[in-house]
Amino acid sequence: SRVPVGVSDELFSLIKTEGEQESRKENNFLVQFYGSFLPLQGIEYIVQAARIVGSRDKAVRFELIGSGQTLAMIKGLIEELELKNTVLRNWVPFNELPELVSRADICLGIFGKTEKARRVVPNKVFQCLSLKKPVITGRTPAILEFFVDKENILLCESANADSLARAIMVLKDDEKLRKKIAENGYRLIRENFTSQLIGRQIKKILSEISV
Repeated sequence: SRVPVGVSDELFSLIKTEGEQESRKENNFLVQFYGSFLPLQGIEYIVQAARIVGSRDKAVRFELIGSGQTLAMIKGLIEELELKNTVLRNWVPFNELPELVSRADICLGIFGKTEKARRVVPNKVFQCLSLKKPVITGRTPAILEFFVDKENILLCESANADSLARAIMVLKDDEKLRKKIAENGYRLIRENFTSQLIGRQIKKILSEISV
C-alpha cells in the first residue's frame, strides 16, 4: 500500500496567509523553490531555466530556499552564468514557510532524473497547492497518479531546463491558466490530501492488514 504525504493543513492554511497575499504589491514576478538541495530536486535545471527566462523577461525573479548536498554546485552555477535574477536563501523555520510561499507567483516542485524523483510526490507540491499557488513540476509516474497536467498542475519534462523555462513563461503570460491551476489544485488538496483524510487512509490500510 502507498500513502501520499499530503499536507499539514493546520500550518499551510490559506486563511492564515490571505492577508499576506493581498498585501503583496511588488512589480517583479516571483518563481520560488524551497527544499533540501539533493539530486532528486534537479535545482541545476531551475538555475539554467532562470538564465533562459531572464533573457526573455527581466521582470521574472527566482528565489531558491534551502541548503544541502548540491548547494556548492548551485552557487557555482549561478556565479558562472552571472545570473542577476536569482537569489539563494538559507533554511528558514518551517512555520515561516507558508508566509514565504504566499509571496510567490509560481512554485516549483522537483526536476531531477533520479529513480527516486520518478517515485515520489514531494511535500512542497501539496503544500503550495494548499496555499492556492500554481505549481510546475517534472512529469513523472508518481505525479501523474494524482494530478492532471494543465488542470491542477503544470508539468514539464524532467531534467530539461528548456522545457521548464517554457512552462514558466506559459504561466507567467497566462493569468487565466495560473488561476485555474491554483483553484483546481487547492480544491484537489482539500478533497483528498489533508491530514485528516490521509489519516483515514492509513487507518483503513491498517484495519485491512490486521484482519
